[in-house]
Amino acid sequence: MMQPMGDYTPEHMRPNRLLLFGSGTLLLGAYSTSALVGIVNEREADARLSVPIAGPWLDLADRQCDRTPCANEGLSKAALIASGVLQGVGLVGVITSFLVPERRTQVARAAVAPRLRVAPAPLGGGRGGSYGLALVGTF
Repeated sequence: MMQPMGDYTPEHMRPNRLLLFGSGTLLLGAYSTSALVGIVNEREADARLSVPIAGPWLDLADRQCDRTPCANEGLSKAALIASGVLQGVGLVGVITSFLVPERRTQVARAAVAPRLRVAPAPLGGGRGGSYGLALVGTF
């Protein structure tokens, strides 16, 4: 089957939907996870995790595990850094989605799509003539 012929026109749209959706998902996923940890934990510094973007960095700065022993502190600090980085990358992506347009290609279709048909056709005149095939096209 032949594809319809037409003009190809690039179209630029803002916001960039794919970038907005992906970055927004990253931002909300990282933030909701850290906010949930902040709500569940009784540690005073973890209450700052409810602040988007800056929360993990505020919590990291106020850990105070030097004076009292903390279990799994290395893992906790790594999780805070990862959450802060992921939230920051998500925010940068969301902002970028409004600055970098999404490029789509629109296809302007022809009014009548070209078609080809094969049909039987008489080749000679009179009775007992031979038959063949004819190629009929619409353009």
